[in-house]
Amino acid sequence: MPRAASSEAVIISVPRQFAIGSLGVIVSLCRTYGRKALAATLLLSCLVLAAALRLSFVDSRELWVDEAESSINALTILERGYPADRYLGLPIYENVLLTTTPDSEEYEFKDSSYSDRGMAIYHAWLPLYSIAAAFALAGIGPDHDDGGPPTVRHGSSELLRRTVVPRLPSVVFAVLFLICTYHLGRAVAGYETAWALLVATAFAQPFVGFGWQARYYSATLAFTALSGLSIWNLTTRSWWRDFAAAGCALLLLFHTHSVSFVILTALLVASVPWGFRQPRYFSKLCVTGAIVCLGIAPWMYWTGFLHEAAGIPSAWPLLAFPHHFVLWFATRKAFVGTIGLVMAFVFLSAAWSHRRSSPLVTTAATYRPAFFFAAMWFVLAYLGFIFLIPAASFYLERLTLVVAVPGYLLFALSIAVTSRTIAPRHAVIVSPLLVLMLLGGRGTMNFGASHRAAPNIMRGFVELASRWKLAAGTKLYAFPNGHLLLTYYLGLPVQSIAPVRKSFLDEYPGDIVLFETGTPYFELAVEDVRAIGKDAGTALSAEAAQHVNLRVQRYAARQYLEGRVAHIWPPWEPMGRVELAVLERCQEHTRQWGEDLASEFPLFQGFTPSLLMNSQWVPVQYWFVNPERRIGDYVNYRDRIRSATGLVLPNGSIVFDSRRNRDIALVDPKQYPVLLHIASFQGPFGSSRTEDRR
Repeated sequence: MPRAASSEAVIISVPRQFAIGSLGVIVSLCRTYGRKALAATLLLSCLVLAAALRLSFVDSRELWVDEAESSINALTILERGYPADRYLGLPIYENVLLTTTPDSEEYEFKDSSYSDRGMAIYHAWLPLYSIAAAFALAGIGPDHDDGGPPTVRHGSSELLRRTVVPRLPSVVFAVLFLICTYHLGRAVAGYETAWALLVATAFAQPFVGFGWQARYYSATLAFTALSGLSIWNLTTRSWWRDFAAAGCALLLLFHTHSVSFVILTALLVASVPWGFRQPRYFSKLCVTGAIVCLGIAPWMYWTGFLHEAAGIPSAWPLLAFPHHFVLWFATRKAFVGTIGLVMAFVFLSAAWSHRRSSPLVTTAATYRPAFFFAAMWFVLAYLGFIFLIPAASFYLERLTLVVAVPGYLLFALSIAVTSRTIAPRHAVIVSPLLVLMLLGGRGTMNFGASHRAAPNIMRGFVELASRWKLAAGTKLYAFPNGHLLLTYYLGLPVQSIAPVRKSFLDEYPGDIVLFETGTPYFELAVEDVRAIGKDAGTALSAEAAQHVNLRVQRYAARQYLEGRVAHIWPPWEPMGRVELAVLERCQEHTRQWGEDLASEFPLFQGFTPSLLMNSQWVPVQYWFVNPERRIGDYVNYRDRIRSATGLVLPNGSIVFDSRRNRDIALVDPKQYPVLLHIASFQGPFGSSRTEDRR
């Protein structure tokens, strides 16, 4: 068999019978109602289903710390008109520490996310304004410091609303993103690519996960796709409105995600040689540049962006070669390999001119410009992330956000080539079917059918702190970035412990309470605990298995407190065979997580976390300010908590009670069973559905 024909057999791996058998009903509908009407109906149905899928997650779990950060930024917009650096009378800390503040008695450092003018510059503003708009429409306003003792301002009844509302704008942006991807695929390579790309972005796990969180992710995807579509249009047809649209899209992208803006601007510049053959191309390009400059330059001047951004350290000097440069590809071998194989045929098709009768070679040749555009976009996105992303944001998840649109465009083009080859007349129908089959086979398709139970962390803290009667002047701190969750959900003025001077903590005459909102280990699934119990000869109900999980967490929390505080309450609980076996498994899972995180995240090099607790992130905060002098025996809170009481909550979280007068306990023994019930109930709002973030 000739080599080309043999390779084609690898690509054309789907039997023609699959295509023929899957098309009967759809072809019949096309004849009955017309193709355009059916296509519009299917498109609308896909958008509605994708939106419903993302909405199914918005109440599935409490916000995580970055979502709380965005929500607080949005509340400062309602308070001041722009995302400011202070909330509830406290400076906001959310990033690594770089700059000292010698004039402050309490704080040794200022946060690197804000300019000297008190404005947010690390995160773009457009997603924050969308969350602020959602808050305004829902009647959620900023909390204000009244100068009195710290008091919980929001009860358990508000948890659901304060969780769902900031996530709703992301669902709206997700729908906009899907519309843009459909038009992007159609403009680049026709309807078969459009439908393949739409179905992939509607139901693939990365896009579903990005599409409901109260962050900039969903808006970034939307304006990335819109910018890519505009750049393709201005390169291929060069209408005046295409250049104006590109300018507006890039402007929106800058105010959503600056790294993606630089990447798409580089894509526009790289596309210029193919556009110069169009009439008056340079004049039209000036329109794009003018729109972008007029929309960016005043904001940069007003906020002091350029001066502050120049001081934010990049990740690339800290990366290990080749480990960090190939890590993303190494975890996606099948996806990358499939695209690479089809691309090889596309770009080598010119060398097989004598085989023009081959369907695959003929089809691949027609798709070559689209593949070249998408491949160039992907390379620029990947390199842009590697060399532009700040050190504090270097995660594979963030890299996926940047390369997802060009990556899945390449995937959709590969599917389209295959579909056009095996079913030329019905490729537009075969393409989405192949996408569903491949995503389902790889386990990356998400229809929202299965969510994992989530713990009630904030609900427990609301129940606990709502009964406190704290003295005036009490200082509340938490390990980073748990303070953001406590501030947003409870309305308490909780500050990060990281930027506070050790001398201030040691000498402060008032009361101090320190929160550890994290838990020591990953919880095992209830089914796994019951299986361990069965192996040990103990039959466990689902409720009993969850209590085993909680006892293991409390045991680990007490181990952590030993030697750090003067007293631990409640006292130690006995550990049986099942608990010890579960403990060993939890330690193994958490240790593996810590090693994986340290391998991925450069700021954890040398500080591999061994627990899930937020205290494990303290070295990250100090990475650029001599961390070895600020952790271990030198950590700022060490001496202050020596005489404290460590209160172990039922889920394994900890409250360090360092008040001068502890006659009234922060945790009433009669209240503990209530907290235990909350911790035992999986699902924060009466629902047992949630999703792992990572």
